[in-house]
Amino acid sequence: MSGKLSDRIDPYRRLRFNDLDPTEFELFFHRFLNAGVELAVKRHGQGVLRKIIHASTYAAGSGRDQKGIDLVADTDQGERWVFQCKRHKTWNQSQTRIAIEEARQYKAHHYFLLVTCGVSAEVHDEVDKHGDWTLWNHDCICEQFKQRVPQSKLRHCLEFLTPDEFKQFVPFSTRALISPEQFFARFLDSANTFRHDWALVGREAQLASLYDFLDAHQQVLMLTAKGGDG
Repeated sequence: MSGKLSDRIDPYRRLRFNDLDPTEFELFFHRFLNAGVELAVKRHGQGVLRKIIHASTYAAGSGRDQKGIDLVADTDQGERWVFQCKRHKTWNQSQTRIAIEEARQYKAHHYFLLVTCGVSAEVHDEVDKHGDWTLWNHDCICEQFKQRVPQSKLRHCLEFLTPDEFKQFVPFSTRALISPEQFFARFLDSANTFRHDWALVGREAQLASLYDFLDAHQQVLMLTAKGGDG
């Protein structure tokens, strides 16, 4: 499958994290975590779901000891989860081992390793040795973002996308950016059995009431009908 076709099927693959600098990638995840999301992890073979109450950067700023972590989040169950943001084009098992060792300096209930590229089976195996660790590679980050972030928070999280990219990425949330003609064009296709240009039959009285309402000064009009009349 070509990359172009793949993008059309899953626009979330357009999240070009490696075009961001490390601070921008960290900011993306900071906004992601503060979007009212619930995240799932595995513990002792069981799924655990927690809502993120608040996330913040840890020891941000040049020269500060971050203990190998970038973000700290508090959950609705009183747990503290930490996140390592690794904006890399490649990532290996040795880097994973070092990242885990560094992050252990900070005591947390769960640890996330966020890598902006694909990773090998050896990397997954290394993380699987630790029951309190979760690995997200590029595809997993995109999938989790798609599943977890409410539509109303997408624009805030994706400020690094241009307006055109954002419209392609989330077309259902950008209808206000296109003309009414463009919006309704898909409902007027003569090839569709059900479309908006069919004439209404037997609704003359109701239509007359609507037209009268538009020309009057009332602010409220109530239409009633039995169930199923639509």
